[in-house]
Amino acid sequence: MHSFMMFKLLALIALGLMVELVGAASSSVTRTNGTGQGNNLHDRSLNAIYGGDRTTWPLGKIPYCYASIAARAQLKHHIDSAIQIWMTALGGPASAVTAHGLSLTEVVDDQGQPIYCFFNDYQSYEHPGSWHTAIWKHVLAIHLQGGGGARSTLGYFEQGAAGRHALVSGLDAPNIIQITLAHELGHVFGLGHEHQRNDRWMDYMAQAQAANPGPLGFISKDFLIWPAPQGLLTAYDVTSIMHYDSRTAASPDCSSLAPHRCPLLHRNGGYIYKNRVPSAKDVTGIRAMYPWQG
Repeated sequence: MHSFMMFKLLALIALGLMVELVGAASSSVTRTNGTGQGNNLHDRSLNAIYGGDRTTWPLGKIPYCYASIAARAQLKHHIDSAIQIWMTALGGPASAVTAHGLSLTEVVDDQGQPIYCFFNDYQSYEHPGSWHTAIWKHVLAIHLQGGGGARSTLGYFEQGAAGRHALVSGLDAPNIIQITLAHELGHVFGLGHEHQRNDRWMDYMAQAQAANPGPLGFISKDFLIWPAPQGLLTAYDVTSIMHYDSRTAASPDCSSLAPHRCPLLHRNGGYIYKNRVPSAKDVTGIRAMYPWQG
């Protein structure tokens, strides 16, 4: 989805660090989304499209932690760059001048050192172990996964287990990982896939039968059309960073020279290139969802 759809989701960021020491009880984390609907991140996104308890992040503040030392060591630079992509598009950190009220801060101790989301029994997103007692349960957990791809939860939900907000990323595509993470941050803020809008047929068509289901495993869901517009803030926007390009989850023979073999195309059959920065409408939507409140 995208900066136009505020139907109970969305958010963004600022680069400053702050101390956040809290007293959440230690627990072994069970994968749940807070509504008893399982642990598939993409399914959570679909649940949000069709309804649920997602909202914008309270006061526009998104605290985050890295799941492990390895996750921070390998992802921090990319996460920082993805955050900067959004902040540049928004004109800078939250302020009256930039007209947005979003901030994202890493959880650190009183010495400014990072606190990791989980204790030393952490293994992976699927087997995270025990949540750190010094971190609120709602904090966004950033996980490193083997292989490639990235996924994230959509928006904010108040109730649920520790670690219920998550961003999971691999490192297989270093030339585009920062763009991919900027897209995933859009989901964290509450933005869905632009190409799944009910009105997208005005300009584009999907050819799901041409998609290769292997890389993502849920490609048909990723091309589903929402049953109806919900809280749309802007017109459909093919330049949104939340819009898939023609190569996403495509078979190897999809290319700009053979667009007819790609899953998503212009209505006239043209190739859709990757959007590398948030569009003007993305920014308009984020500002509408998270206005500066002083």
